[in-house]
Amino acid sequence: MSVKVAKGYSLWLQPEGPLFTRLSGLIEALAQQFGTPAFEPHVTLLSGVTGSKDDVLRRAEGLCRRLVPFIVPARCLDSRPEYFRCFFVRLEETPVLLNAHARAVECFAQEPAEFLPHLSLVYGDLSRQEKVELASQLGRDWHFDLRIQQVHVYRTEGAPHEWYRVRQFPLVPGAAP
Repeated sequence: MSVKVAKGYSLWLQPEGPLFTRLSGLIEALAQQFGTPAFEPHVTLLSGVTGSKDDVLRRAEGLCRRLVPFIVPARCLDSRPEYFRCFFVRLEETPVLLNAHARAVECFAQEPAEFLPHLSLVYGDLSRQEKVELASQLGRDWHFDLRIQQVHVYRTEGAPHEWYRVRQFPLVPGAAP
């Protein structure tokens, strides 16, 4: 199985506590089952962020001062014929999540691109049949709430095993818009 590479930095929203542990274990088990890369569970708020590390961190910190903690409901399994969206948990497109994404795009002066709120479970090139069988194995309905209290800045240069967390910033209850 070929491994795709990413570039720059990414802003991730990550589950915490037991949910992080549960999803990490599942992602690792699926990576072993399918011979695909393992990675930490996350929702990509923004990817392909370029610039110096200091500038990225300064902008991310400024963004987080304008965001309040929020909850994103997860609802079902889904897939796409894309390496980084091969098999995932689809999240609700809540106004607060869409606002956080729009603010991140603005903060990093990026061109708006499609935003598909999701939490990947498998990266790779699984066949349609493998995805159908995996959905059957896991059950299509996935109902949990993802509590977002911070934004994690990851260096996502290269293959997934090369990615690492640079810093995380808390979201501020009662933050100014």
